[in-house]
Amino acid sequence: MCRSLHEIALTTDMLSHGYRNNYDVAVLFDGDGDYVPLVEEVKRLGKVVYIMFFQGGGVNNELRLASDTFLYTDEFFLGTRREYLEAS
Repeated sequence: MCRSLHEIALTTDMLSHGYRNNYDVAVLFDGDGDYVPLVEEVKRLGKVVYIMFFQGGGVNNELRLASDTFLYTDEFFLGTRREYLEAS
């Protein structure tokens, strides 16, 4: 499995800041099952983990189960875009 630099940086940041107790809640905007071990470790540190994703993009079932909750972002982004267009 080849990892991109941003995936490695994201994993490193979530773990290191979690160990330093710099946050209580982590929000991961990704549905990739490769993040399951990361989510499990962050939760082991006592942090809450939200998974957010676009409904059409899908999310790995193991990642969904590993997280504390998962949220579809479609309505948030579409609602924000609608508000922007109406204000223009």
